[in-house]
Amino acid sequence: MRIHLNSAFVASFLAIVPASQIHAVDFFVSPTGSDFNSGTGEKPFGSLEAARDAARKTGTVNRIYLMAGEYFLTNSFTLDQRDNGLTITTPPGEKATIYGGRTVGGWLRDGDKLWCADLPEVKAGNCDFRMLLVNDRMAEHARLPESGMLFHRSKFEVKWLSSAGGGWARPPTKEESTTLLYEPSDILPSFEPRNAEVRIYHMWDESLVGVVSNDIARHALILEMTRKPPGAFGINNYVVFNTREGMTHPGQWYLDRAAGRVVYWPLPGEDMAKVKVIAPTLERIINITGSSNAPVENISLSGFSVQATTTPLKFAGFAAEYCDGAVSLENARHCQIENLEIANVGGTGIKALALEDCRICGCTVHHTGGTGIWAAGADFLIASNHVHDIGKVHLSAVGVHADHNLRPEANGFHLYRNEISEVSYCGVHGLGANNLLDENLIYRVMLEMHDGGAIYGMMRNTVIRNNFVREVVKLGPGFDVPAYYLDEGSENCTIEHNVSIGVEVPTHNHIARNITLRDNVFTTAGDMRLTFSRSENCTFEGNILCAGGTIFVTPPIAIKTWINNVLYQNATNGGGGTGGAIDAALPAAEPPKRGLALPLTVVKTLSPPTVDGKASVAEWPSGWVEVNRDPSGWPGLGAPAFASLACDDKNIYVAVKVILMDINRLHKDKNDEVTIAIGFTQGAVLLCGFANGKFTCSAEAGAPPENAARLQEEIRYAASCAGQSKDDFKSSWQCEWAIPFAALEYSPLAGKTLPFNLGVRRSEDEVWRFLERPQGEIWQLDPVTQLKFK
Repeated sequence: MRIHLNSAFVASFLAIVPASQIHAVDFFVSPTGSDFNSGTGEKPFGSLEAARDAARKTGTVNRIYLMAGEYFLTNSFTLDQRDNGLTITTPPGEKATIYGGRTVGGWLRDGDKLWCADLPEVKAGNCDFRMLLVNDRMAEHARLPESGMLFHRSKFEVKWLSSAGGGWARPPTKEESTTLLYEPSDILPSFEPRNAEVRIYHMWDESLVGVVSNDIARHALILEMTRKPPGAFGINNYVVFNTREGMTHPGQWYLDRAAGRVVYWPLPGEDMAKVKVIAPTLERIINITGSSNAPVENISLSGFSVQATTTPLKFAGFAAEYCDGAVSLENARHCQIENLEIANVGGTGIKALALEDCRICGCTVHHTGGTGIWAAGADFLIASNHVHDIGKVHLSAVGVHADHNLRPEANGFHLYRNEISEVSYCGVHGLGANNLLDENLIYRVMLEMHDGGAIYGMMRNTVIRNNFVREVVKLGPGFDVPAYYLDEGSENCTIEHNVSIGVEVPTHNHIARNITLRDNVFTTAGDMRLTFSRSENCTFEGNILCAGGTIFVTPPIAIKTWINNVLYQNATNGGGGTGGAIDAALPAAEPPKRGLALPLTVVKTLSPPTVDGKASVAEWPSGWVEVNRDPSGWPGLGAPAFASLACDDKNIYVAVKVILMDINRLHKDKNDEVTIAIGFTQGAVLLCGFANGKFTCSAEAGAPPENAARLQEEIRYAASCAGQSKDDFKSSWQCEWAIPFAALEYSPLAGKTLPFNLGVRRSEDEVWRFLERPQGEIWQLDPVTQLKFK
């Protein structure tokens, strides 16, 4: 509805706002105004650009009042350093909405149920969108199947080595990344590839891609490049959007790119002659941008609504990081976004980067294709926002992403009293150090994805306190969906005075150090698991745990201090009555049995790796095994380490990757080493390699000294260090060996075995990791690992 300016209102408003504040520094904009006007309350401008330009000419701090009504932008509205001090708001009690799109009219019948409207710019390839606004609601995109998911037959059975470990044990091929094998009954011959958009489910993210072609003979969709191959992690779910076959009930729409039109199925009672349909054309509606040397300062937005943006058909990234924001702010100091509504947008709601001392408060952000609020910088506040219905296009989206990535010594972000719900992935995703997450209410999150949580992050020196989490439910097989989840590299964090209700895994910690959990209350109806995978030096004190089943803590060796906890287990019994028992002790757990019962097969290679210390995945196609046993027999704590082996007629080749969470803790010449023990007819030889490229060969384990001396001369060894490597792994040091069989006095006949073990010593952890737990010293090789040559 377009609102005409009411002179009585203007008079009353002028009475409220003192003339001294309006004169020369306050400007008004109205949908019924004109850019030829003076911009006063009686003669408002017709566009934000005219008001902005007039404000710039004054050279003073200004305010722009956005009068009630609807504003349709054809270009993003931009502000920069020339607008420092500017406030854009609405008069008290008035509602103004800015749309990043245009209305669609000229609707015609398309069969008995559907209606269509021509969009020549779509047919010409100049316009594309995956969100349609109908009568102020985000209409439902055509979908196959109508509910749930389809299941494809593609497989990708390659081991994931963890993010710190660099991803896949070998990179997927182009065919594996672009081919989806479907069941013949799922995709009809009438399927139009130009329209279709396919969502491939992974674990913590998804690929939303177009279709290149439909190979009917193979029952294969040939896709644009996916982020991860279909079938990765053993997940075979997919959904097809934007096809005519997916129009199964009223309220749906699809964009017919082939015919250049939009097609809609009206809801009961909707009159297509009167319905308001808005097709988005912009990715950003408001764009506020400074530079690192000249940031924007003291700009304030408040009191109006921003709606209708599009997002390209592309991979959105983890937490939908590649989506633009309907409201975008970059390189900003002392700026405020307050009491805005950002709704029905194809991408992210608010995206704010390189912030210092800024505020995002009191906003309602809902029905977004991407993340609700994405903010990064230092010393910024996100408070009292209501964020809901997030991730309608990209399931990797989170409610709030906050990243302290400027000036590490400064305060980080403060998330305070936000309400976050109905999110496809995490409620909150936090990064960086010196953060505070306080008194947030989070529920009905992780609705579509795995390996995340209500509060999830990789943070240091951070406090998570007084938060309330409920209704985080694991959907089907996959990684856990905890309430409070600190991931790779998190350290020195405190989780205190929080509540989780009905969450099977209230806390999960992965490759985290020095984490304190105290005075929390965790309840669930069934079994409860507290997990500390690869984590170390954790404190668990003063917590109350209530479970209808059994409480498990894994692995218990991650807990350094366990005191004053109350555990109430088996709270109900099979007869329906109450029961249970109260305890305080750390639940007992047995160390796992020794693992490598069978010989480890070494495959002959026709292309021996180059021994240069740069162990790329492509050079070692036989895959990677984890060096993951500590001397006690438990799986190793801290970041993972991996080994790969190969051979030809002359050498056995060994590569080791030692992952580091902080490369500054690497001691290249002494405390960080890789030790290999190889058996001889009598005794064993020890090979010790260091990150500085030097190695030693020792006969102290009983091997003939002359053989050790020969190996010292003939072995080839190289090592390298990488900080945040772009190749395969993050911070790491790597080494490669070529060990001649002749010097070992060994012949690699098919089926013949060779006693072998490998250990990694890492300063970051100050402990050893082994390929297999030795009986005593690493050179005591019987009955440890045996290599079998193929």
